[in-house]
Amino acid sequence: MARISRDGESAVTGFQLLRRLAGRLTLLTLLAVVVGWGLWAVAVSGAPNPMTVPMGGVQPPAKPPPPDQSAVEAASQLNKPPSGPCPNASGYAFDPRSNSCVVLPSCPGGGLIWNPDESKCVPRPPGGALECLDGYGFDAAQDRCVQPNCGKLVFNLQQGKCVPPAPIVATYGVLQFVIGTGDDNLEGYSRVWALWNAPDGTLEYCLLHDGGDGWPSNSIGTVTCDLGEPMTLNQLTSTKISIAFYGISTDGVDEDNWDLRSMTINASGQGKIICIFSASSPILLYRFQNDANKGLLFTHSGPGALADLPATDGIVVTDYPNQCP
Repeated sequence: MARISRDGESAVTGFQLLRRLAGRLTLLTLLAVVVGWGLWAVAVSGAPNPMTVPMGGVQPPAKPPPPDQSAVEAASQLNKPPSGPCPNASGYAFDPRSNSCVVLPSCPGGGLIWNPDESKCVPRPPGGALECLDGYGFDAAQDRCVQPNCGKLVFNLQQGKCVPPAPIVATYGVLQFVIGTGDDNLEGYSRVWALWNAPDGTLEYCLLHDGGDGWPSNSIGTVTCDLGEPMTLNQLTSTKISIAFYGISTDGVDEDNWDLRSMTINASGQGKIICIFSASSPILLYRFQNDANKGLLFTHSGPGALADLPATDGIVVTDYPNQCP
């Protein structure tokens, strides 16, 4: 068996140590390369560096948190012009075209002010603090733009200017009946009344004769009646007016007939008198008699004062041709 001297054994052992040391150095070099590559990748990606984590274990954020969306929206509303009444006259003006307040930009210097109609800075109006939009004037006492004093005109918001007022529709509250009696008179015990329907459908009436002196033959008498609720001329001319008659004495013994020769109905109101109906005949317009069946058409059967006015005759007088001038 061959023998190896001690010196040779030592040489072999040293060589092996050098090989092991070289292998370990190569492993450390590779590990260092891998760690360096990892750190570079972390730096590029923005991810937190595990080497910078403090001792407490709390990791700082890599980026600042995004802003609160509700706070962003609330801040954006600060620059929007408000709606409704303007908060002040120096920074806002009411625009009737958009029905909202508009922001007035500031102007350089103290002698200019923003004109929203011209969209530019203009000299400040004498004594005023604001150049208002079309159709509005500045009220120094109220410190805001207000609708102008139109005098006899009225301010139209849609047109942004003063315009003539809408025409006032005249109304009439009194009817005047001018009644012409023919050859046959009206006795004192006979009753005559007018009937019509108000615009709301209510049945209205007015007694033209109810006792006292009769109407002589070939005479003219005038009776006025309160309408209660005034009516326009159009309403009056489109209303049917009836004349009802009751010609039986209180004791039921005597009966009366009456000749109507003419009937004119005037409306009075607001200082005016205007004819709404007129009809006449040289001899006879209508002869009222006692016909219970015909009178039923003009007898009010419901509650109220008309329940005590049974008619024995009647006509819708406005059905005659109207002869108003």
